[in-house]
Amino acid sequence: MSEVIIQVGLPDRLRADAVQLYAEAFRRKANFLFGSRAHTSAVLQSDLAADQVLIAVQEDRLVGLAGIQHGRPFVDLHFTTYVRVFGWFTAVWRYVLLIGFHRAARPGELVMNGIAVDAKARGQGVGTKLLHGVIEFAQEHGYQTVRLDVVDTNPRARQLYERLGFAATKTQRHPQAQRVMGFSASTTMIKHIA
Repeated sequence: MSEVIIQVGLPDRLRADAVQLYAEAFRRKANFLFGSRAHTSAVLQSDLAADQVLIAVQEDRLVGLAGIQHGRPFVDLHFTTYVRVFGWFTAVWRYVLLIGFHRAARPGELVMNGIAVDAKARGQGVGTKLLHGVIEFAQEHGYQTVRLDVVDTNPRARQLYERLGFAATKTQRHPQAQRVMGFSASTTMIKHIA
């Protein structure tokens, strides 16, 4: 098995793969926000910020990614994209719904906007390497903390975050989200950068 390389930024040749990987990893949430796999792909293809991501590449194949918020979000959604994809009326209410999911970074804080690992590459340390890459990026750019959210239905991810020094700071209950997005709580976790 060849080495997994972590790099900052998404080359155009891997954009479609990144859209597919991210859409699959966050399928239920994305379908709720965007309505369908086709709409999800159209929005992400347009508004994924290629400079706001660390990727894991193995033999020139995308095997994982971690979105970050370094000045702007990884999924940097624009209202004009919504109008083009959904039409004016639907764009308005979907965009308003989306505002509730926005997670602004505090000064000195790097926000991780999701991590996804290809199913064939799971269990090989790709997620750990991506997280180390995010932490290293934060250190190199003078951030004091890295913040992320993890849902209650992903205990393995939470265990990984804890193993790497992230600590839970608050848990929010979302009982209404269980039916449509598949989780009922999310926990904010922070790692202080030395």
